[in-house]
Amino acid sequence: MDVGRSSKASMIIKERKVGTYIVLDLTGRLTINEDIEQIPAALVRLLESGVRQIALDLKQATYMDSTGSASLIQCYQKARQAGVKIKFLDPSPRIKKLFEISKLDTILDIDHESNLQTEIR
Repeated sequence: MDVGRSSKASMIIKERKVGTYIVLDLTGRLTINEDIEQIPAALVRLLESGVRQIALDLKQATYMDSTGSASLIQCYQKARQAGVKIKFLDPSPRIKKLFEISKLDTILDIDHESNLQTEIR
């Protein structure tokens, strides 16, 4: 399902199910110019529909600025406040490096998609 596409931007969000998780595939640039508010809006919609396990797949995210980082932190906080498990999957090398530099890798639950299928529920 295509959740969002900015008319002026290249960020795309698609939704799919993997095991017990709803996965939001984030493709393109996660920046202030790319309608970044689509990400927390998609998460809120999932929370309101009762989803209990969410993953944001970052393997196709090509670039992220501080606004993109803030958006992911906002998603993490909203999910945790709602008691929902949230994972950040397979960040691209560039995003992974940013997580390491900013120490977000010590806060966010970063995992691989292959682990979603085998996770004990």
